[in-house]
Amino acid sequence: ATSRRAGGPGASSGDQGQTFLDKAFGPAQGARDENEFGHGTEAEDWLGKNHMKPKGLRETTILMAVCNPFGYAFLEPSRGVLVLQISVATLVVAISYLVLWHYWKGRNWARILVLITSGVALLNLLAFSTSSSLQRGVIFAEALLGAYLFVWLNRRQVREFFRHGIQPTV
Repeated sequence: ATSRRAGGPGASSGDQGQTFLDKAFGPAQGARDENEFGHGTEAEDWLGKNHMKPKGLRETTILMAVCNPFGYAFLEPSRGVLVLQISVATLVVAISYLVLWHYWKGRNWARILVLITSGVALLNLLAFSTSSSLQRGVIFAEALLGAYLFVWLNRRQVREFFRHGIQPTV
């Protein structure tokens, strides 16, 4: 069926109500769309699958993707071997994006790694007083996100999605 979403065939001026996230990643969980016959259909995610992702998955994925390169704020040219520091940091960021992809796809091992890194982000608060202003901002932002992820990733509905790849019917 043809979608009436922005950019698709049959798109109309009613598409202005879409958010940036809807345009970038598809409609949110439980969203309904109309085909060319005006019938409601379950909205497909941007991979074209009809399974329901938990509310907040898209936003947490984007926030973690934005925070990922913040680690570069902790490189210390005075320690020497800056090229090695940049190389290691880049490898860590690349691996983190790979984990995020699997997190988005609902892999439980990726959820567990996100929980572990959230714990590390909270432990980084111990270095807050000895950090530069930029590093303090990074530590605070990542700790705030980490605390939220600890709570959100342990909600029953979210755990079920990561364990089974779908949401339980309520």
